[in-house]
Amino acid sequence: MLIVTSFVLLFTGLFTLVVAADVFVESSAAVARRFNISEMVIGLTLVAFGTSAPELATSLYAAAVGSSGIAVGTVVGSNITNVAILGICAAIVPLATDENVVRDGLVVLSISLLLAVLAFQGISRWEGCVLIVAFVSYMAALRMRGGVTMQDEIRFSGVLEFLKLCLGGFGIFLGAKLMVDSAVSIAAFFNILESVIGSTLIAFGTSAPELAVSVNAAVKRHGGISVGNILGSNIFNAALIVGLSSLVRPLGIDDALFFWNIPMMLFTAALLLIFIRTKHELSRLEGIVLIATYVVFLCVNYMLF
Repeated sequence: MLIVTSFVLLFTGLFTLVVAADVFVESSAAVARRFNISEMVIGLTLVAFGTSAPELATSLYAAAVGSSGIAVGTVVGSNITNVAILGICAAIVPLATDENVVRDGLVVLSISLLLAVLAFQGISRWEGCVLIVAFVSYMAALRMRGGVTMQDEIRFSGVLEFLKLCLGGFGIFLGAKLMVDSAVSIAAFFNILESVIGSTLIAFGTSAPELAVSVNAAVKRHGGISVGNILGSNIFNAALIVGLSSLVRPLGIDDALFFWNIPMMLFTAALLLIFIRTKHELSRLEGIVLIATYVVFLCVNYMLF
């Protein structure tokens, strides 16, 4: 009965997290516009934060309660899941890419490699600062390149938007708490490493915003949005979220992360970079390969760890 309750709480937390993140980002953008914060700043912060808010909340809370496996596993697993999401998009509609996309793909691989090197003996606070600096440097370079802008008009209704902002923030915290606490119980019950739960079940759930945005964009023939959303989210995850989580508490790295999940994150990042450079397109066949790689990733996690 206890394990059933844990699964119910896990999915309740996931639902709460995704809904609250959507409310929080929408109201944050409205408040920012009300106070004349530039569209460039909104784009560089809220667009990136929007689809990665579930990972951020989950990893920060997991680090705070000492569940390093979930904190790091969620980020690593989410990055691998995101690449599989691009595979799904490409299987629906081949995705065209350009030099900017290739450049961002190289950044994803570089930051993934940096994370792998820093994680050799766990991620300390100063190593987390290195990741944060890498993220800020990327944001600065993105701004010089033109960055991202948000085109939709967002109406501001004063007190209502502020209340939605507070409610969304509370919902994100509550959802993350429910997910992490129940995931720890599930891992203990089945004698599974916390990082395995984090990098598979939780990571898949927290990638729901990326899945929704990217697939919808692909169906509407906006392949650049699909690719850009995933690459930007992966950079945000590996650099800023891990960096901030390590400031809360230094993060340990277990066998599943060190020997399988982190190497798979590197492999999928490298594979994606190769694919998007080939004829500047992510083809259906390449998309299927990315999906198959994700299936292998899941199977090995639960068979070996």
